[in-house]
Amino acid sequence: MELSPDMEHDVDVAIGHRGEPRDRLHKLIRHLNDRNIGFEQVQGVSLPVKRAYREHRGDCMTYAMLFVALSRHLGLETHFVHAAEVLSYYESGDSLYASSHIAVGYGNNPDDIVVDFTHAYDDWHLAAYHRIDDAAAIALYFNNVAAYAMNEGRAHYAERMLAFLVEKRPNLAELHNNLIVAHLRQDQFSQALEVARRGIALFPSYRPMFTNAIQAAYGVGKFDLAHQYEARAATISGNDPLFVFARGLQLYQRTEYSRAAEEFERALDADKDSVVIVAWLVRAHLSAGHREEGLEAFARAQKIAPNDHRLKELMERFPELRGL
Repeated sequence: MELSPDMEHDVDVAIGHRGEPRDRLHKLIRHLNDRNIGFEQVQGVSLPVKRAYREHRGDCMTYAMLFVALSRHLGLETHFVHAAEVLSYYESGDSLYASSHIAVGYGNNPDDIVVDFTHAYDDWHLAAYHRIDDAAAIALYFNNVAAYAMNEGRAHYAERMLAFLVEKRPNLAELHNNLIVAHLRQDQFSQALEVARRGIALFPSYRPMFTNAIQAAYGVGKFDLAHQYEARAATISGNDPLFVFARGLQLYQRTEYSRAAEEFERALDADKDSVVIVAWLVRAHLSAGHREEGLEAFARAQKIAPNDHRLKELMERFPELRGL
């Protein structure tokens, strides 16, 4: 979050240290948006603020860090807010890992404002935001860095980072969850289950943890425990499309392809434009021998996201999709 002298000069000239604080807050939003092409939202890119300011890009976490650093330089008492219900989930095999969403808060009730990427909202307590301290925000920033590393196949790097973060900030559920996944990605099922047990004890209602705990339990052959976790997850998640999808992933991993397809169809009922879910539906149908349904699902994926990398992966896995 360290600013360069040029950055400080820019905002000193563009916004200044005088005037009504809320006016200057909105001037800062415009300043970040109007510089050249504006600030580009790029999922999967968490940058230090100097690079973010120079390159005009980054994820929500990057923008929040940049906005807080600049606003505090201007004397605006901003703080971080965490949107726990706006997590981004990545599927990999049959586990789910999460990147966190944070934004910037300003003021106290009843006149609160939240700056969420490039927008400002009033009455932000109607949303799922809650205030967090700087240390928690920085831990969540590096949680995202670790999640992106796993998305690139660097599970060992992510494991080391997450183990450190869990030790320092054990009250953040996402850190425990992603540490489980880092172990799973390396087939370290015993270690994953140990983290899962601790995490579930601390956060018994944090739903993603159960998806990964189930996989860890199966990995070490503790089938009764896996079934217990499945039952608990069902009571927590209900018909949440994310967890219906997760059940489909687990069934697919166990080669129960027809049942997996049913779960993916249910998930699509609630999230009709998800290319991730449709791609897994294609895999499940074709693996089950349901050729017509698989081709139909693939055509649907092409309409939703014709250039998505998953389509190429599907064609490599299932040659019958080529040329469609």
